[in-house]
Amino acid sequence: MLGDTPSSPAKGASPPWTPLFHHSASVLSLKFAKETHTAMSLQGPMVRDPHHRLRRAVAIWSATFGPGQIASSPRFTGAPRNDISGLFRGRDPSLPLRPPPLAPYNALMDVREVGEFGLLERIAQWVREGTASANGDPSPKGHPLPPLCLGIGDDAAAWRSDGALELWTTDTMVEGVHFLPRQADWGDVGWKIMAANVSDIAAMGGTPTYALVTLGLPDGTQVKEVEHLYQGLLAMANLEGVRVAGGDVVRSPAFFVTVALTGVAGEALLKRSAARPGDRVAVSGSPGLSGGGLRLALQGASGATAAEALLWEAHSRPRPQVALGHRLVTAGVRTAIDTSDGLLDDLAKVCLASGVAAQVERVRIPIHPALRQTFPQDYWGLVLGGGEDYQLLFTAPPGVMERVAAQEAEGVTVIGEISSGKPGGVTVVDSDGRDVTPPRGGWDHFRP
Repeated sequence: MLGDTPSSPAKGASPPWTPLFHHSASVLSLKFAKETHTAMSLQGPMVRDPHHRLRRAVAIWSATFGPGQIASSPRFTGAPRNDISGLFRGRDPSLPLRPPPLAPYNALMDVREVGEFGLLERIAQWVREGTASANGDPSPKGHPLPPLCLGIGDDAAAWRSDGALELWTTDTMVEGVHFLPRQADWGDVGWKIMAANVSDIAAMGGTPTYALVTLGLPDGTQVKEVEHLYQGLLAMANLEGVRVAGGDVVRSPAFFVTVALTGVAGEALLKRSAARPGDRVAVSGSPGLSGGGLRLALQGASGATAAEALLWEAHSRPRPQVALGHRLVTAGVRTAIDTSDGLLDDLAKVCLASGVAAQVERVRIPIHPALRQTFPQDYWGLVLGGGEDYQLLFTAPPGVMERVAAQEAEGVTVIGEISSGKPGGVTVVDSDGRDVTPPRGGWDHFRP
């Protein structure tokens, strides 16, 4: 929902590539990103703007002491860069001092400096503050809103309406960011965007229902391409009982497709924030298969062998785990997330939301033979950092987890335990208990 270049690999390992649709743009844009820093970037800003440090100081001052009359500010009036006379003139001295929100945020910070999830934290704060400041009334028009049960920070939002829990989620795929048009089939793009949304509902333990689809089409888009995209999108929707109820079409400089999906749930939800120390950690399926499919695509492999075909299928046509989500809720599980950004990154999100840490036993993580066979030297990077598997990662007390493991047979594997360490911390240990945690991988839209 609000869920992709991986970090440097361990010595001797290949990069833990995560899936094509969320990650391949970093392959195209990495060189560009390193060579084209804006004046607001921290990396080498003084080369392009000699007053960069002064401007940052001004922004921090303004955030701390309140806005002054900045008629002479070069940022707002186009005055010469070295003219900051009167920048703070007119500030009311009776106004209280206030710290900058979510320090070290300031108006001149580039989104790459905070990252995707740091930005989301700020957006959540802005939404809370903006809603609370509406005269204390979240419905200023006088129309009562249904109680919001779960807002920003999980796989979907949830609110109660007429006694039922309703779920909403949304996801977007952009050409050149989430997929490479020359390597990705349009039908696969359609399937993938719907699967990403369905997986968010599955991670909440819900049932997907209706979807709205928005297309942004550049000049030169062929009608046949749009038809092919919809064929894949509808194939996924029909498989999960989703009905497309409408949407929008706009002209755009680059192709994008956005799906907003609603769903319903029972009295209990799977949430990221319910993990507790002592809980066992488990995952469905075999992590890293989609990442393996991405690696093959980037290498130009044809998928000729059975192992390559399996990886390609896992990457291009993932299967969300809706039915498993239902069974987990019934069994008493209350914490889950879908593996869209990578095993370790997604577990870290759960730990951060729950205020806990986790330890993963590497020897217990299931490795699919096709992944080991295709990438015998470096499959661990894909297992731990590859995303878009759209399986479920969940935690539960030992008794509950024992029942789930017995019920799901080979479909679920217990891989670790929740602890009371630093919130968001995830450690991987080998069979001897040694720390083998790799550099952080997973997907962040703004990570360099």
